[in-house]
Amino acid sequence: MDPAHDRGVVLQFRGTRKSAMRPGGLLRSHPPVAAELTEDAKLNAEWDLLIRVASHAWSWRDPESLDTLEHAVTRLRSWVARDWSA
Repeated sequence: MDPAHDRGVVLQFRGTRKSAMRPGGLLRSHPPVAAELTEDAKLNAEWDLLIRVASHAWSWRDPESLDTLEHAVTRLRSWVARDWSA
């Protein structure tokens, strides 16, 4: 068997393609958290968002996806800092 075949296929694309996920793109498209939600529900929604943007960053592997992931982690870091400082 050809070893090059085992590694898969790499496709070359012309030019640069902007990801559909711009910094904060998923964050903006995510429905706003309703004011009546509990703090725990808001925090859970932030963790759910982190999983989604991490999956997108892993799939796309582009700078915009990583920016979005970094923004989600930054938002969570403030929640975690408040919880652990209490």
